[in-house]
Amino acid sequence: MKTRNIASMVGVAVIALALLFGIMSNVQAAQPVPLAAPTPQSVAGRSTTPSDVLVFSEQAVKTAAGNTAYVNVQDSDVVDLQWVIDQTAVAGAPNTTTLKLQFSNDGVNWVDGSAIATNNSADANDMQQFPVFGKLARVNYTASNSNPFTVTLIAVGK
Repeated sequence: MKTRNIASMVGVAVIALALLFGIMSNVQAAQPVPLAAPTPQSVAGRSTTPSDVLVFSEQAVKTAAGNTAYVNVQDSDVVDLQWVIDQTAVAGAPNTTTLKLQFSNDGVNWVDGSAIATNNSADANDMQQFPVFGKLARVNYTASNSNPFTVTLIAVGK
């Protein structure tokens, strides 16, 4: 009988040790912490595919207020937008023009965004970075008279 008790106790001890080592084998060693905080990465990274080129308007002659075609910006946080305005002064009066980004998720209801150029009355060429929101973006342009002006708006989404 004494031998059975010893055998039972040894069996229980073996099971307890197996459970203990089984539980302990799942415990991982502490990971070292970095010596300093990681350097933040820029949200506006480099464009990697040709599909990131967004053409709102390419050398389109305008004579009245309106909107460009819209482009899909849902994969971009910002756009590097180059805009060119070529004013044609008729009888010395250029068409004072304002360009403004607009955004929409449904292509029907549009919300005003950043002004690109305000009260422009001379030839101009500039490139700036603008934040974009939602799924779609377009550029709204105003005109003070019916004299022609040419607008080119090309962006790279990032």
